[in-house]
Amino acid sequence: MKTKAIKLLLAALLCSGTAAADTTIVNASLGYTIYLPDDWVLEAASDSQHYFYDSTYTFASQLSLVRHHRDAEDFPTPVEWTRAHFIAYKLVAEYSADPWGAVLYYDSSATSVQGSLWAPELYVMFFPVDTAIGAWAEYTRFTASGNFGYELYALGDTADMLENLATYAAILQGIDLPGVDAAIRFAGPMRGLSVLRAGVDEAAALFDARGRRMKYAPALAKGLPGGVYFTPGQSTVLDLK
Repeated sequence: MKTKAIKLLLAALLCSGTAAADTTIVNASLGYTIYLPDDWVLEAASDSQHYFYDSTYTFASQLSLVRHHRDAEDFPTPVEWTRAHFIAYKLVAEYSADPWGAVLYYDSSATSVQGSLWAPELYVMFFPVDTAIGAWAEYTRFTASGNFGYELYALGDTADMLENLATYAAILQGIDLPGVDAAIRFAGPMRGLSVLRAGVDEAAALFDARGRRMKYAPALAKGLPGGVYFTPGQSTVLDLK
């Protein structure tokens, strides 16, 4: 799909529906500011990764900010870190075998920014060879500032991501990172959607195919999209539906 068409779609969806009152969160540990709708919460998974999710699970996908240390020897400038990680992700999506990926949209132009920083983005669908597991989609942005690189992403079931992509994109694009000019403020549609169910041992640490630890709400048996997940030290693939 063309870049302009995607951006027009996002703009149209952002303007539809009733905007909910938002919450401003200034996070001192990672030095960013985020604007979240009512019922959305922030959860710190580690000292380098935070999750953002709808506590009512009306919006079923999972959002996250991951901060990486930028090794100046490997990536002398923030732009080089951003470029390398964007290209690596795109190549993984295009050439992976199981799951195989399809890059539906990407924008690496100079106008794709996070505040004043270059922030190329992609929208990708992943399809496991085992069709019983089900596909999932990811919207991802990369950017870097100072000694750190940032990965901002939304990951979820394909139906939920298609329905609510504009909301997720607006939340992520609205994050103010250290040293970044004021970015987009969140004002998105709030629509109902049936939550997804998952059956996983609540003590299990779950990771996706790219090694990212996933947020899971075992008490509610909700919180993860259908997809392929791994537990540390095991080859078992978990099917979450």
